[in-house]
Amino acid sequence: MTDFRAEEAGKALGVIAEKLHLAGILTQEGRSALSDESKNIIKQKRSKSWSLEIKPARPISFSRAKDKHGNDIQLNLISKIKVDQIDELHAPFESLDIALEMFDRAGDPIGRWHVDRANAGQSGPTYHLQFGGHARGHRSTDFPVQEPRWCHPPMEIALLCEVISANFFEALWKKHLRDDPAWCKSIQLFQQLCFEAYAKILADCLRVGQSTALGSMWGDRWVRKPKK
Repeated sequence: MTDFRAEEAGKALGVIAEKLHLAGILTQEGRSALSDESKNIIKQKRSKSWSLEIKPARPISFSRAKDKHGNDIQLNLISKIKVDQIDELHAPFESLDIALEMFDRAGDPIGRWHVDRANAGQSGPTYHLQFGGHARGHRSTDFPVQEPRWCHPPMEIALLCEVISANFFEALWKKHLRDDPAWCKSIQLFQQLCFEAYAKILADCLRVGQSTALGSMWGDRWVRKPKK
């Protein structure tokens, strides 16, 4: 079972913020937003539970990327997470909502992807990747179909930062980050936090075969035990 403390997680996020900025991947504003949140987590010290929030008004903003036509796009990461390491059979998230929002040069939304922990009674896998959702101030552009909710391991801001970096800034990621020991050590901490329980239930499905992986991870089966 994962057993990380808030201080350890906060310091790792601080390393990630600095590495991303030095690589030219984060804007100064994005670096500040991520660094400030890492400091807030560090303040929670030895706790195995911590909260994290990146608001739409102050997102983790990345350097300008390009769409397939060569037009500038803005990439913003927002998130609201509550980590609570209480049950080795389940990923350590009491709540999880993390999103990549993409805007064109005029500030209009062009796409949104998010990883969620399903609400009680919500259809779909407990942890899922989904296209669409609400971009603040642009309700009329909401994607009209909520499905499919793709079965996906949980992901917090460190791991999503790496996904964005590798996809949109591949050359910089390969040059400055992919094999950097300090970067890898920090990312690996969050990989263990997010993937350990997910990997266990997947491995169990491969060995036992009483249900499919998707069936085992559906929201009405993979349910965290309430606190005693």
